[in-house]
Amino acid sequence: MATAYYTPGVYIEEVDKGPKPIQGVSTSVTAFVGFTQKAEGLNEDGLTTHSILSQPKLVTNWTQFEKHFGGLDERAYLPYAVQGFFNNGGVTAWVISIHAFDTLPSQALIHAVNPRDAGKLGTPALIVHAKDGGPGGDKIKVTLKAPSTTNSSSSNSSSSRRSSSSSAPTAAPASSASEGASSTSAESSGASASGSGGGSSTTPPSAAGGSGQPQNSSPSPDQFTLVVEREGSGQQSYTVKLDELPLWSERDRETADDHQFEHVKVWRLTKSGKLAERMPKLDTYQLSGGSPRFDLELLDEADRRQLSGPNAATVDEDDLFNRNAIRLFSGSASKRKGLDGLQAIDELNLVCAPDLAMAHQDGLVNDEGFIGVQKAMLDFCRFTDYRFAILDAPYNQRDPENILNWRNNIAGFDSMHGALYYPWVKIMDPVSGRSKFIPPSGHIAGIYARSDSQRGVHKAPANEDISGVIDVQINVTKGEQDLLNPAGINCIRKFPGRGVRVWGARTLSSDPAWRYINVRRLFNYVEESVERSMQWTVFEPNDVYLWGKVKRDITAFLRTVWRSGALFGVDPNQAFYVKCDEELNPAEIRDQGIMICEIGMAPVKPAEFVVFRFSQYSLPSA
Repeated sequence: MATAYYTPGVYIEEVDKGPKPIQGVSTSVTAFVGFTQKAEGLNEDGLTTHSILSQPKLVTNWTQFEKHFGGLDERAYLPYAVQGFFNNGGVTAWVISIHAFDTLPSQALIHAVNPRDAGKLGTPALIVHAKDGGPGGDKIKVTLKAPSTTNSSSSNSSSSRRSSSSSAPTAAPASSASEGASSTSAESSGASASGSGGGSSTTPPSAAGGSGQPQNSSPSPDQFTLVVEREGSGQQSYTVKLDELPLWSERDRETADDHQFEHVKVWRLTKSGKLAERMPKLDTYQLSGGSPRFDLELLDEADRRQLSGPNAATVDEDDLFNRNAIRLFSGSASKRKGLDGLQAIDELNLVCAPDLAMAHQDGLVNDEGFIGVQKAMLDFCRFTDYRFAILDAPYNQRDPENILNWRNNIAGFDSMHGALYYPWVKIMDPVSGRSKFIPPSGHIAGIYARSDSQRGVHKAPANEDISGVIDVQINVTKGEQDLLNPAGINCIRKFPGRGVRVWGARTLSSDPAWRYINVRRLFNYVEESVERSMQWTVFEPNDVYLWGKVKRDITAFLRTVWRSGALFGVDPNQAFYVKCDEELNPAEIRDQGIMICEIGMAPVKPAEFVVFRFSQYSLPSA
C-alpha cells in the first residue's frame, strides 16, 4: 500500500476507480499558407509591432485577420480564402504569411518622464516609425533635446503654413546637414544647462514666426527639439510642439502634411492630461524591427545578403521569390516557420495553400514547383498524423480532359491524406467591384468545419452549398465527372435552383479502404482523441487491471461515436470491437514495456451512388 499507518484512528482515502472519459478532439482547425498585405504582431507594450513573417498566427475571426495581416488584396488569394473559410462555418485558423506586400517599418516607443521616480519609465508618450519600411530603417536614430533660446528667422514656408493647424507638428528643419549639426551642438549646450527636464527656458529656431524677421522667442512648455539621424545621411533638427503632433489614435485620418520630418513619422499617444506626465523623456532612441517582404532566415545565404545589404532597394523581388519559393513555402521545423513549422501545433486538422496557385499563375513557381509543394503538403499530413490537405487544381488546367491528364500522368498523387478540388470558383471582389476566379480550398475548409459542427466528422463534406460563390470556372457535366470522380478529382458544380455545390468526397488514394474523405477524417478523429486522453496509462502497471480499464474507457467512447451515426451496425458489437488482453500482451511484449490494445471500427461509407429501381407492376387479378 502507498500509505503506512502507525497511530490508531480513522483515515480517509480517495480511490480513483471510476472511468476516465475520452474527450473528442477538434476536427476543423485549418492552416493557411500564402501572401498577405502585411504580417505583424503586437509587442508586449501593445503599441509597437514586430514581424510575424512565416510564423503561424492564430485568428478566430475576420477582424483579427485584418489586424495582423491586412484586408483583401488582389495580389493574394489567401485573404479571400480565409474570408471564405469564416463565411462557410470555419471558426479557428492558423495563418502563415510567407510574403507581405507592405514591409514593416522600424519603430521606437518613447516614454514620458516619470515625475515621481526618475529611475522608472513614465507612460508611453511618442511612437516613431521609419517612413520607409524594411530593415533599412534600423539605421535611423532620433534624439530628443531640450529647446534653447536663440534669435531666429523662419526659412521653412511649409512649416509656417502648418503652424496654424492644431493637428500638425510645428517643425523647422535645418537648411543643411552641417547647419543641423551646429544647431544640435547649441541645443546640447542648452540641454546641459537646463538638466534633463522639458521645462528649459531656452529654445531653438522656431517655425512659428512666419514673418522672415529675426525675433527672440521663449519655448512653450510642450516644446522640444527632435534630431533625426540616418547612417550616411547626416542630421536634421526640428523644433516640435508635443500637442501639435498627430494623434496615434487618429492616424487613419492623417494627410501627407501631418509628417514633415525627414525619414520618420512621429505620433503622440496622449491627448490630454498633465503636461509634466506627457512630455517625452529626452534621450537618444534607435529605431529597430524593420522587416522586408520575405523572412530572411528562410532565404538562401546569398539572397539573404542581398536583401540585408546596401543595395536592397534594387533587388528584383519577383526573381528572388522564384529562387526561394519552395524554401519559403516549406519553411523550417526547427525555426517553427512555414509549412514545416506547423509541426509544433498540436490542434491542427486541415492544411491549405491558396497562394501556391497565385505564385504558379504569376510564374513565380513553375509546374514542377507547384506539384512539389503540393506533394510536400501531403507528406506533411502523412508524417505528422491526423492532418488532411485540401489541394487546389492549377489555374492553367481548366478543361476536364486536361485536369484528368494532369492528375494521373503529371502530378501522380496517391495519398489518403489529401483531396483535390476542381474547378476554381467565382466570387464578387469588394476590392475591384468585379467578379474574379479564386482557388476553392479556403471555402472548402469552411464547409468541412460546418459539416463537422452540424452533422459530425463522419458525414462526407459534400452536397453542400458554398456561401459567397456565384459561379464556377467551368460547368462540369455528368459525363465529364464520370471520368474525373474515379480519379479522385472532387468536382464543384452549379445546379439549377440549388446553387454551387461540392459534388465529390474522395481522397487521392488508390486504396479502396481509404477512398472517402470522411472515413480518413473519422479515423483521424478517433485515433487522436484516444491518444490524447489515454496518456494517463503511461508507466502504469502493465497487468490485467490496466487492460480492463483501457478497454472500458475506449469502449465507452466508441459507443458514443456509434450513437452519433459514425459507425455501421444495429448494435455496438457490429460497429466496433476493443481487445486488450493477455493474448495481445504476452510476457515477451510486457518485458519490453509495451502494452497493445487492438481497436476495430466499421465506418459508415457515404451513399455516393443512389440507385432507385423502377419496374412495371400490375395488380393481381381478383
